Amino acid sequence: MKEEKTLIFFVDDKTKITNAGKDMPFAELKKGMPVSIKCRKYGDKMIAVKIKVLAKSAKEA
Repeated sequence: MKEEKTLIFFVDDKTKITNAGKDMPFAELKKGMPVSIKCRKYGDKMIAVKIKVLAKSAKEA
């Protein structure tokens, strides 16, 4: 079993969130959604530049 690791990313007004290629509001992100995050480091914080919601695998569905 894989060990879970929590990572914390911050979002700002420039963070772009997409789901199935379409823009998505931050409020629609839900706990447990698989995502891919591109980020940049700003001081000691990791700022999410792009958040892409990934499709659940057939195994998880």
